[in-house]
Amino acid sequence: MDTVIFLQRTLKVPANNIYWVIPNDVWMLCRDSSEGSPWSWGEALLETDLDVNKAALLLEKKGVLTRLDKKVAPTRFRFPLVDGEELHYLRRIPNIIRRGRVTAITKLDTDRIRVEFGGLEPLTMSRSTVFVHCTSPGPFNGKDQTRPFPSEHEVRLTYVYAPPVPISMSCIAILES
Repeated sequence: MDTVIFLQRTLKVPANNIYWVIPNDVWMLCRDSSEGSPWSWGEALLETDLDVNKAALLLEKKGVLTRLDKKVAPTRFRFPLVDGEELHYLRRIPNIIRRGRVTAITKLDTDRIRVEFGGLEPLTMSRSTVFVHCTSPGPFNGKDQTRPFPSEHEVRLTYVYAPPVPISMSCIAILES
């Protein structure tokens, strides 16, 4: 996301020249919101009987979470933080590719590349295309959670709560002291 914003804002790359591969749409935290707190997610889960999708929609309605496209239901929580201007830049991209992860990019000739998506029909694009592939795993998405205190002599910094990250680190520090 930062790359898409940087390309447009700083390098002045026109939005229609950017091809953005998004393997999974994500819920984003709204930086402009005054409604969110470190406890918002837990509270929303309790309000919706632990229904993750309903909790996310509730927080979207309150302005705590947002998504790139209202027509596409996010499937991941990566916890990026965006403000209104950044969201505007992200939503300007007309060439969003939702076909999973890229498995190969091959030069076909001096003007074209081929982009493969593991078993799906490959795409052929101009070599002058600015190609952005989102691949950040983010917290809590397939990552094995480790215990913060695996022994009496070791501390591992890990997520205890959903972001903001400092809350988790502060809790571990208090427990350690």
